[in-house]
Amino acid sequence: MDKDELNTIRTRVENEQNRYSREIQVEVRPLKHYILAEEYHQNYLDKNPNGYCHLDLEKCYKKIFFKGIK
Repeated sequence: MDKDELNTIRTRVENEQNRYSREIQVEVRPLKHYILAEEYHQNYLDKNPNGYCHLDLEKCYKKIFFKGIK
């Protein structure tokens, strides 16, 4: 993780923190082990627009992230 990435992550966490009354608990450190999933898993919802469950993910996203949850 370089300094630019670290600054981006910290800025994003700080911005998100403004949306919540309780402190966000997250640990930021370089990955030690990462394996990219098989191609058929990449961009899954783009390839399968109806998703993989009965929930309307767009409505869920809007309800969770745009209602000013505190």
